[in-house]
Amino acid sequence: MGLEDAAKKIGIKPERLREWENEGGQRPSVPQLRNAAQAYKRPLAVFFMSVPPVEPAALRDFRGLRGLDIPSASPALAFATRRARRRRSVAVELLDESGAQPPAFPLRASIRDDPEAVAASIRTWLGIRLEEQARWRTESEALNGWIAALEARDVLVFQVNDVPLDEMRGFSISESVLPVITLNAGTIRSPEEVLHELAAGTDGLDETLKQRAGLFVPLDDATMIAVGQVTDGCNGFVDPASDRNRGAPFVVALAMVQGGTVVTKERARRRPTGRPRIPDACAQFNVPCMHWFDFLRMIGWQL
Repeated sequence: MGLEDAAKKIGIKPERLREWENEGGQRPSVPQLRNAAQAYKRPLAVFFMSVPPVEPAALRDFRGLRGLDIPSASPALAFATRRARRRRSVAVELLDESGAQPPAFPLRASIRDDPEAVAASIRTWLGIRLEEQARWRTESEALNGWIAALEARDVLVFQVNDVPLDEMRGFSISESVLPVITLNAGTIRSPEEVLHELAAGTDGLDETLKQRAGLFVPLDDATMIAVGQVTDGCNGFVDPASDRNRGAPFVVALAMVQGGTVVTKERARRRPTGRPRIPDACAQFNVPCMHWFDFLRMIGWQL
């Protein structure tokens, strides 16, 4: 995070923050330190240390969205990395105290190895047969199945939901004992066209949702191209004579561009001659889609 962005989040001028970093000028107040702790995702006590904390090495096993260049880790991603390392350290300490000794991670691979052979060896090690995988009916069931298989092999699997998907899809921490996989549980995004559709209502929901920073994504060239593909390729998905569901093609297009999963209350059409709904369009363009009830269950909400 740059100095100006940090100063804005703390509520001070950049010149004042520069003075603090150079140990000059007026000392920060406790409320300002609390704001700085929130901005940098650090405990308040860190700012009273005589020397800065040692930062771990940068992640090597890291996945972001294709085609996006992330110059440096955001405070949210840096915090997620520190949190994953801390959780692993706690798990290692608990194992030491209990006298248990998990087996060392046995698999090895390099970029020169055949990907299919590596995948086959991982599948064999996890004990996931194709027949078992074919019985998984939903994305959440599949995710839980893979996580359970990994955890049974002493691989720690964590999930975060406070890091944007365009910065991080997932990362791993390679260790011989208790390696870590951290998955991005997802950031909810919606195209701006949905906001315009909500504005046509009378409940004021659009004004409430507009306060959520980053929720609505402005249209860009890639999304507009994808919208054209959806409207042209899914016959009947858009009704030119209706003003309802006008955001639907933009929802599918945004998921296509950003590699996301569409969450909707709609069900697939019952008859082949019926008008296509969002799940039908998603299926046609191989976009993952789930009903919002399944989404709530996946993130642990109870109704």
